[in-house]
Amino acid sequence: MVAGLVLVSRFEVSSGDTSALPEHWPAETPLPLDQEKDTLLVFANPRSCTKSNIEELNRLLAKCDGQVAAHILFFSPASRPAEWLMTDSWRRAKAMRGVGVHMDVDGALASQFGAEVPGEVLLYSPHGELIFSCKMNAGAMQADDDEGQAKLVSCITRKRTSRSQDALKRSIAAFNVAM
Repeated sequence: MVAGLVLVSRFEVSSGDTSALPEHWPAETPLPLDQEKDTLLVFANPRSCTKSNIEELNRLLAKCDGQVAAHILFFSPASRPAEWLMTDSWRRAKAMRGVGVHMDVDGALASQFGAEVPGEVLLYSPHGELIFSCKMNAGAMQADDDEGQAKLVSCITRKRTSRSQDALKRSIAAFNVAM
């Protein structure tokens, strides 16, 4: 979601700067924040996203067993015709069950979330609190390293406890994702 769209092939621990990311869901965004489950945002470029990226995201979402509302936001320059966006990646994303696929004209939505287009992955709680973020990097697919995927899946499938969202957020490292 996402740029490439892979979240899961290879995550590397990083000290990524998250200062530009809003701690709370932006009030001005037209995107829906799910009130029942976490909301995952994947910012992607339809021209660099591959079939394997979409398949990896699909596998990640399968592990989450419907516990997350996922949205893929594909960057689209306003100066290009709509057909520019209609790539194989766009069509594959649109075919994914339960995933909202959106056109992000000139990165306006990404800007609302402080996301770098493409490559940012954000997870918000139903209360609108940012609980996970990672950046995707271009690179070779290496399915043997799934620490980051495990962290993200863990965030999504975590049992609700009395500990605060801030404590949960502090316990999660930032990850770079290689595509």
